[in-house]
Amino acid sequence: MKHPILLAGIALAVVSCAPQSPIGGDNEFTNPPVSAKRAAMEWWAKNTGEDENGMPHNTLSLRVVGSGESLFETECNGTTLVEGVQDMEDSVATIQCWWAGGGDQFGVFIGDAEKATIKHRTVDEETGYGPWVDMKTL
Repeated sequence: MKHPILLAGIALAVVSCAPQSPIGGDNEFTNPPVSAKRAAMEWWAKNTGEDENGMPHNTLSLRVVGSGESLFETECNGTTLVEGVQDMEDSVATIQCWWAGGGDQFGVFIGDAEKATIKHRTVDEETGYGPWVDMKTL
């Protein structure tokens, strides 16, 4: 089974700025590790429970590093990952929700005039990546 997430070796390039706990592990927003590339914005995930099939549900929040200010919130289903997400095409902050062979990716991209755009796309282990769709410009 092909899995679009590479987890090996990601800890070597990550610098932690806060105590860590598993994302969604305590039903609170959890601070992901921060790298130099994602120094201005970071995704936080809050596990909001599971459905009858055991699929996790999450609230995602894009926040300003150090201030906790929320720039954007959305929902996703599945297990969340902030590190090791592949094929993000120069996103400065990424997160992926994955469950049973498919999921959603969210990325923040810096474009012309230094404006940040939050984009979403679907991911499927059979068909690959869907097209990016703009969600919000910051």
